[in-house]
Amino acid sequence: MSDEFSVEVLGLKELGETMDSMPLKFQQRIQRAALKASGEVVAATMRANCPIAPKASHPDAEPGELRDSIGVGVKVSRDLSDSVATISPQYTGMCDAQGHTSRDPGVYSFFCEFGTFKMLPEPFIRPAYEATKEQAQEVYAEVVSGLLDQLVEHGWGGE
Repeated sequence: MSDEFSVEVLGLKELGETMDSMPLKFQQRIQRAALKASGEVVAATMRANCPIAPKASHPDAEPGELRDSIGVGVKVSRDLSDSVATISPQYTGMCDAQGHTSRDPGVYSFFCEFGTFKMLPEPFIRPAYEATKEQAQEVYAEVVSGLLDQLVEHGWGGE
């Protein structure tokens, strides 16, 4: 089973042409802002559905640390050919006294999502994506449209 999801937005030929006609710096900023905003839609639902243990799982933990570690990372390539938003619990590099990283929220999320031989799965990542993917696409389009409108309003004419 793949741990990655992809979303492809079709029918945006005019948008692509408009974006291609502007300086690359503007394109990158628009792409970054749109990916961040759409990623936050998914992250908010993921946080709301994240399981929280009634008590800390280990001495160095606090209930809710998995939920609190959920973040949105955005990478925009120089030429925009490979831009991505990653929405997930973040890895902190946390190790216990023996050097094990299994208590790191980024690692622990996998155990919650898929379960172990000692615990049943409590999926919250995949359901959050499924519940919000259309809304995230809408937010992406709204941000791009709004930023393009601002550019036009403030004097960028496309040449």
